[in-house]
Amino acid sequence: MRNVKRTMVVLTGLAGLMMSAAACAGPGPTAAGGPSAPAPAPSTAPPGGGTGAGAGTKTGGGGHSTTTTTVAECRTNDLEVSLAAVPGIYGGSALRHAERLIFTNVSGRSCFEQGYPGVSFVAGDNGTQVGRGFIRDSATTPRVTLKAGGQAHATIVVTDAPNACRPVQVRGFRVIPPDQSTSAFVRQPQDACRDTGQSDGHVEPITPGA
Repeated sequence: MRNVKRTMVVLTGLAGLMMSAAACAGPGPTAAGGPSAPAPAPSTAPPGGGTGAGAGTKTGGGGHSTTTTTVAECRTNDLEVSLAAVPGIYGGSALRHAERLIFTNVSGRSCFEQGYPGVSFVAGDNGTQVGRGFIRDSATTPRVTLKAGGQAHATIVVTDAPNACRPVQVRGFRVIPPDQSTSAFVRQPQDACRDTGQSDGHVEPITPGA
């Protein structure tokens, strides 16, 4: 009997020590379904590091990024320039006819044109200009985007050279696309006025299609 009491005292003492140790220790892991600590605030930095959206991108909903493509202006060597006749007479005058300068994008990428091409007659093997450059008709100048293989045109109105202006045989047209410094040559033999103070034609802005 005395041994039984002694065993109970020892067990009671061990239980007290275990409770004291549990009181000194910090709280254990939270059981499933119990309260949890608040989640950390989400980072505002974009994925992959950095402090903002990358150049040329636009961030949309859901954190997705969309690349913004910039379309450059067409250069002369991006374009093939050809000529197409416009049937009939222009403005009811038998002395004037219209033709279309057609610009085809052969660069393999999109580009845009806006404004008037420079147009003049040229003669001789060295492309000497004959007469004044074509006069620009006042009109709106839309921005025309040409996809690869796409076409735009500018209408030119040519005045048939009268004998009084000392006509000379020309080889065709020198054509300079808007904002460019190099030219393209379009073959179209005809007569043009030799006088430098006189223009044989008018040019309209570049518009979509051929």
